[in-house]
Amino acid sequence: MSKCPFSWRSLAISAAASCLLATGAAASASASTLAAASGCSTPAVSQPFLGFGDTSYYALAPGQTPDYFNGSGWTLSGGARIAPMDMMDGVQGTVLFLPAGGKAVSPPICVDSDYPTARALIASTPGNGVGVTTSYPGLLPIFPRVAFSGAIGSSAEVWQLSSPLQLHPGNLPGWQLVRFTFTDTAVGVNTDSLIYDFYIDPRMSD
Repeated sequence: MSKCPFSWRSLAISAAASCLLATGAAASASASTLAAASGCSTPAVSQPFLGFGDTSYYALAPGQTPDYFNGSGWTLSGGARIAPMDMMDGVQGTVLFLPAGGKAVSPPICVDSDYPTARALIASTPGNGVGVTTSYPGLLPIFPRVAFSGAIGSSAEVWQLSSPLQLHPGNLPGWQLVRFTFTDTAVGVNTDSLIYDFYIDPRMSD
């Protein structure tokens, strides 16, 4: 029975073919990402955090209306769910409920280089918080670029404004698509985090 001969030349050809396939896949991903981003437009903005002394203008991320996190377009797993809750302003609304091990992934959201930060209202079990990862699909071959991962959580079971979340959109011209992944950072049980009014800052002013 004959065997397929091995040579560095055949290995190089195989590697080159794999590289071309990967490059083609990356180009296809980039093209589809750019095509999707072509539908982006400047969103409506408001000043939702004036009560905290933050005078910046923000755009509400998809899947929400003020005081209501409806989760449209988001992917929830690990027990994450939409839950009714009393909001900071006393009205009844809905929030993103993240138990230990819960995860919520946003739909693609339009940003550009003038969208540096995001903030949200959040409440967590003491010592707990929310881990946030931002990824920009299509900017690296096959794999998304992980731009930021960290905690924006509070340290008490009361509503607080998160610290600014750095989005790192870079200096590329035009719109980009970003996804956010929220996870509860708890290690133990009987811990949870609540999030609503997740806004992105388009760095606008009066």
